[in-house]
Amino acid sequence: MVDAFALLDEKNPQPCLDKMNEGYQVFKREEFLYWAGVVEYIRNNPAQVKSLLSRALEIRPQYPEAIAVLASMEADDNKQIDLFSKAIAINPGFASAYMNRGDVFKEKGT
Repeated sequence: MVDAFALLDEKNPQPCLDKMNEGYQVFKREEFLYWAGVVEYIRNNPAQVKSLLSRALEIRPQYPEAIAVLASMEADDNKQIDLFSKAIAINPGFASAYMNRGDVFKEKGT
């Protein structure tokens, strides 16, 4: 994974994504899918993010970081709150999930 991030270039992230895919093919670990999803999130490619993170969650359904990224992409406030709450239930120490959920509550005015 470190090798993949060493290849991350804002102007051309494809070598990094290719290395992530290679790592996934070799090790079959959901972390490769998650981090490829994060790179796609930065690239503003929501369809790829959802695809990669959904695949990561098939392998590890209790993956709070993946759930939180999907929550941040959700348009419906109630779904966002539900997903951030799910991430918090899995990892009660997940501070950014609390913060993001609080932001959604604040935006809703509740």
